[in-house]
Amino acid sequence: IEGIGPKSAEALVTSGVSTYRTMASMTPEALEDAVKSKKVRLVGSTSTWPMQAELAANGEFEALDALKGRIKGGFLHDDLTAIEGIGPKAQEALYEAGFRSYAEVAAADVEALNAVLEAANLKLLTPDTWPQQADLLAKGDLDALKTLQDQLKGGRA
Repeated sequence: IEGIGPKSAEALVTSGVSTYRTMASMTPEALEDAVKSKKVRLVGSTSTWPMQAELAANGEFEALDALKGRIKGGFLHDDLTAIEGIGPKAQEALYEAGFRSYAEVAAADVEALNAVLEAANLKLLTPDTWPQQADLLAKGDLDALKTLQDQLKGGRA
């Protein structure tokens, strides 16, 4: 499980969390409490541990590896460069500002996205369509996304 080192693993076991199935049935908050109750300092977040444990418990190791590749600092990160107009620098700025998933970008207002870009000195980018594109990605509506992106130039309508 990405984010669980030897000390966290030992803390979980001594707290009664000794199987992937048990871990999968718990909330991230309960897992965090179990680790911290044993005076182990957490680095990152427990937010993805139940999801990872569910895949491991079901023997879905390819899916687990794919999921682990999207986890940074304990948080699940979507590939925001799938949104037209977002390149690697803009993606990193969005990640640092807490926009890690399509759903988070979809829920954002354009002013907030502009503020992130301005702080990262990426003022030439225009995020006007990013929430709409992110919403389509979050819903898995790739046909509608392609139709929209075919009408855009650099993420602009």
